[in-house]
Amino acid sequence: MNARRALQAGAGFCHFIIFASAVIVMALVASFLDGSSFRGYRVVYLEVISVFTLFIYLFAMFFPLSRSYRGYMAPVDWLFTYAWIAAFVFASQVWSGGNCANEEPTSSSCAKKKTVEAFTFIAFWFLLLNMMLEGALFVLTDDDKHAAAKGPAAAKERPGTAETDASGAQPPTQSEAYTAARNGA
Repeated sequence: MNARRALQAGAGFCHFIIFASAVIVMALVASFLDGSSFRGYRVVYLEVISVFTLFIYLFAMFFPLSRSYRGYMAPVDWLFTYAWIAAFVFASQVWSGGNCANEEPTSSSCAKKKTVEAFTFIAFWFLLLNMMLEGALFVLTDDDKHAAAKGPAAAKERPGTAETDASGAQPPTQSEAYTAARNGA
């Protein structure tokens, strides 16, 4: 039980960091779009992914607080991990380098572009970590189900070793009829 609660706490922390990173990326990219007429696919992709992540993880932050949470966000984490690594690649292709200030959108400072790049990587990293935590939580919960289904081991009597019930009846191999039939009487 304690391992499950620790995994749930870790998942909740990751959900919060993912949400916070999405908010920061969304706000900075929205300021890029507001201050410039540039609408390149990389910038729009960053905005769309951050808005979707913000919406989903706004609610997902509270899922691990439930005792019945079993790591159901793992498939969503898997999808968003790929989306955020693509966002990081898009941001780093354009804004990582000495020519950052001259890349579109030119109205934005290089520091803001690097901040977007950093927080896309943070979102990716915590999604990857969260995917592992959620998978472990799902497997741990599955093991708990199997252990509960088996229950305590039931004591079984082996036939022919002693009396089989409270009436004192003998097993067939020890009855008088069996002995008489065996001796040919």
